Amino acid sequence: MARELKPAVAYLRTSSAANVGPDKDSDKRQRTAVEAYAKRAGFKIIAEYYDKAVSGADRIDVRPGFREMLQKLAADGAKTIIVESPDRFARDLAVQLAGHDMLKGLRISTIPASAPDFFIEDTTYRRLGAPGARGHRAIREGERRCKTGSGSQAEARA
Repeated sequence: MARELKPAVAYLRTSSAANVGPDKDSDKRQRTAVEAYAKRAGFKIIAEYYDKAVSGADRIDVRPGFREMLQKLAADGAKTIIVESPDRFARDLAVQLAGHDMLKGLRISTIPASAPDFFIEDTTYRRLGAPGARGHRAIREGERRCKTGSGSQAEARA
């Protein structure tokens, strides 16, 4: 008896307009990675959303493709978004965290095909060196220090 596949949607994002088009491979590469992961993990991709020439630093709720995806997720029954990698979801750490929290509040999971455990909260905080509830504050402080050049890398992760 075949196992029932869980519904999921694919989210693709390409930052630069120079990397968008039929002769480019960004969307093809992302789609291939998402589909391969979905097949291995027991998901069926029921829709695809693509933000072309959208910066990874832009908040997820202002991206046209992401907004459309959020509007349709409730209607199509999928509660999982699969992306090629964490940086296709968002390049900016604060945007990743805020986006993850927003989706978690909507009971929507985000899975990067290249690192399926990346957005599991405890794993993400441990990986970034910030314990539990202090995670957001510590990460944002570390990010500020890295951008301004104050403090060492180890100090920024503390």
